[in-house]
Amino acid sequence: MFGDIGYRKYDKVDMDEEEKEEEEFQDNEARIPRRLKPSTGQYSAMIKSNIAKGDLSSALDVLTLVKTNRDKPTAYMYNLLIRAYAVQGNIDQCFSLYNKMKKRQLKPTLATYNSLFNACAESKNSTKAIEKLNKLRFHLHEIGYILNETHYNTLVKAYSWHNHLLQAFEQYLIKKQE
Repeated sequence: MFGDIGYRKYDKVDMDEEEKEEEEFQDNEARIPRRLKPSTGQYSAMIKSNIAKGDLSSALDVLTLVKTNRDKPTAYMYNLLIRAYAVQGNIDQCFSLYNKMKKRQLKPTLATYNSLFNACAESKNSTKAIEKLNKLRFHLHEIGYILNETHYNTLVKAYSWHNHLLQAFEQYLIKKQE
């Protein structure tokens, strides 16, 4: 049609196999170049800044960004998030992050366990906190994990804040015997 430059009609044409493969490759396989992605330190800084602002959901979204960019989250990133939720006493989110961390085969550190104990101490739900605390303590005993003085102090704090003073003193005596 001569003179119809401004109004172009296109017919929808199905993609052939090569075009479908190319589109699937771009959606699933193509990677963002390393120079255009944040480094692990920058991801951690994003998490820290969101935590400092008090926006934990955005801090958690950084993990999704890491996965979207096909990078691997580090144990440090998980520890930052677990500690932030532990300060609020959110046991469910802390243990959810802890389980995701283990599924990714990241090794929990001393700080991870201390934050989990703190989450139980800060929780408002005493029954759930004591249940999780006992489960974690027995799990660590089963795997032969040696707790340090900070862990025992946090255990005493957790048990005493939930009025389980006998278990708190038991933890204190265990530490004294070592």
